[in-house]
Amino acid sequence: MRIHYLILFLLPFSILSCAPARPATPIPEPTATPTPPPGGVPKNINFSGKLVNKQNGEWPNNRLVVLYLKGEEVGRAVSKMGKSELSGEGLTDGYFNIQVANIYEIPWNRFLFPTLAGKGNTVFDGGSWLSDSRLDIWIRELEDGSQNDITVPTKNLVYTLKVFGTDVAFLPKEMLRDKSTRLTKDNRVVLVATAATTPDQKSTRTDIRLETVNYGTTDKEVPINKITVPMDNCKGSSVLSYRYAQTQTFVKKYTMDYGGQIGIEIPLGFITLLAELQSKYGFEQSQIDSQTVEYDMKVDPGWNVKYIITWSEVWRSGNAKMVTANDSVDVPFQVKTNLIYRVDSQKSNCN
Repeated sequence: MRIHYLILFLLPFSILSCAPARPATPIPEPTATPTPPPGGVPKNINFSGKLVNKQNGEWPNNRLVVLYLKGEEVGRAVSKMGKSELSGEGLTDGYFNIQVANIYEIPWNRFLFPTLAGKGNTVFDGGSWLSDSRLDIWIRELEDGSQNDITVPTKNLVYTLKVFGTDVAFLPKEMLRDKSTRLTKDNRVVLVATAATTPDQKSTRTDIRLETVNYGTTDKEVPINKITVPMDNCKGSSVLSYRYAQTQTFVKKYTMDYGGQIGIEIPLGFITLLAELQSKYGFEQSQIDSQTVEYDMKVDPGWNVKYIITWSEVWRSGNAKMVTANDSVDVPFQVKTNLIYRVDSQKSNCN
């Protein structure tokens, strides 16, 4: 009897030891934070913020801020003294505000601020969301001269805020009208072509070709702006130092002179030569660019110094030969390749 009991007692353990090993239960991967339910849909979106210059500590006014959506300019503002209820700072310099219609009916809680110190809040005045509300977006610090994206993943949209780090008084006049710029897919800002700047591109000729291009080797500097910075250290007892920083915005461009010649149809000739020049110099027609000057200015005690910064456009001239079956025409062209600056000084003794 004892033997039988022993067998019965050991039998379950022998069965377990012969059973195949079960695979380990996998540890569940952590799930992403679920997207919250969509909020109400405001009628308008209000982009506002404060511009800062971290190099000199200023909150600059008179800066052009442009808002783009899908490459198109949808709004703009010039920074000035102002305030936002979201900031809690009251009146400050460097304030900008751009309000646009919420054409994609984006819920108020669908905006992301991946690299910006931003936040949003809805303002609801009663009635319905689509008629009496707006989303206020406040960006605490937007760097002077920067370009920043605000994304809406659920709509596959990106709003882009571009700050032009130049006083509006020194911006090219072509940029001063609303919706005068666009943003390319590779994040270049260019002027929108108009009938006044681009020939009619319709053409029926197919026999025009570009035979030769002489790009030239000599640059011509054309002064466009002169800034004077006076520094008076007549009553000082130590060296007076100041780090000057300024950005100048300009438009790169190509110009061509057909001189009224009728042998070549101008529209197609313009397009053919323009494509060649853009490939050579690496920028689009009417592309907007900027240059920054940073200069340490110093004045010894008992002296008065006047610093003079002169900005100049750099132009290069060339010539192209366009031909057809019956005609040959020389087309002079010019390329604005760059913007440069020179710093001079005039020193006088206070005595």
